[in-house]
Amino acid sequence: MSKKIICIFGLAGSGKSMQVNLLGKYFKLEVIRASRLLREFNKKDIKVKGWWEKEAGMQFTEERLNDLNIDRAFDQKLAMLVKKGNVIVDSWSLPWLLKKEELCSIYLIASQETRAKRISERDKIKKEQALQAVKKRDLENVKLFYNLYNARIDKDFNKFNLVLQTDALGINQVFEILKAFIKQYYKTKR
Repeated sequence: MSKKIICIFGLAGSGKSMQVNLLGKYFKLEVIRASRLLREFNKKDIKVKGWWEKEAGMQFTEERLNDLNIDRAFDQKLAMLVKKGNVIVDSWSLPWLLKKEELCSIYLIASQETRAKRISERDKIKKEQALQAVKKRDLENVKLFYNLYNARIDKDFNKFNLVLQTDALGINQVFEILKAFIKQYYKTKR
């Protein structure tokens, strides 16, 4: 396969981090966790599980809404980092930073209820708390990315090579679909 840049996109709880880890291992790609890098870049605590749904994560999102330069500076760093190739990244901004033909971009979709259930199980919090966090994050992130890229990340699918609805699929089913798609995508890119 040629030099690969794969981006897995999805709102909180869509399964993107899990798939990035599985696909990175399978394809022997460097895994880049954009949300972790964003926190490191801005000197935020990166070791707390479920950080984005907690108060500190919500406050940081508010900071980002008030100062778009936080994301602009980070996005420049991320774009340079991935251009070396042979990477897989869970990023929201990458599809708007690179040309569509420069990367294999995949959007994982799941309902707010499904994503809240996954976050609840992952972070060991009540489902109602997770659902409230998901709804708030969705609104803020849609607003943030509209302000940054004039794009609706919850509805703009034209930047993606594949859009996959994951509500009714298990982790392994999603993995198998994505693995087959990526193999075919890079086979046709030769």
